[in-house]
Amino acid sequence: MKETKDDTKLQNKKEKEKKVTKGKHKEEPTLGDIVFRVLIVVVIFFIAVIAYAFYIQGIGDTSSVDNNANQNVTRTIEKTN
Repeated sequence: MKETKDDTKLQNKKEKEKKVTKGKHKEEPTLGDIVFRVLIVVVIFFIAVIAYAFYIQGIGDTSSVDNNANQNVTRTIEKTN
């Protein structure tokens, strides 16, 4: 059978449509999507800041405990001499 020009045009058009629609579905983000994503980033940032503050506070607490312990040992040694 001999194909006509119309048949080949329809086949080419169908192939092009398949190529365009295949995996190309992309939706524009709405204002709600953008706000939600920004809120998630802000919450993660605040969690990181709070964790860092506790970490720094923990470093300060351990160094003061060590200093107090060292001073107490030094005082007891001085008293015994």
